[in-house]
Amino acid sequence: MRLRGKRALITGGSDGIGLAIAGVFLREGADILIVGRDAKKLGGAREGLTVANKGGANIETLSADLATSEGIDVVVGQVENPASHSISSSTMPAWPSLCRSTPSPRPSSRSPSR
Repeated sequence: MRLRGKRALITGGSDGIGLAIAGVFLREGADILIVGRDAKKLGGAREGLTVANKGGANIETLSADLATSEGIDVVVGQVENPASHSISSSTMPAWPSLCRSTPSPRPSSRSPSR
């Protein structure tokens, strides 16, 4: 359980590669927050992961469309303040530490001079 005590935010985790990644993180002990657009698919993913969850890690799901600024705001709000949004979870781990990293500088739009 190399990831016990760690938290993972997984986007597109209701199926496919995202769901597979969620399963690996969960098996390694990480608490996971899965974000996807389809609440029904997220519910199915959560059910499947709950059955496979042998280590007692937390599984949360959040329906949001990250292609919109509103969806991004919902996810950021959840990460910064878990109690501020309605999510599907059996427990509410603290996610704010995900927001404490310093953003990397944006690349310059200028082409490098030669």
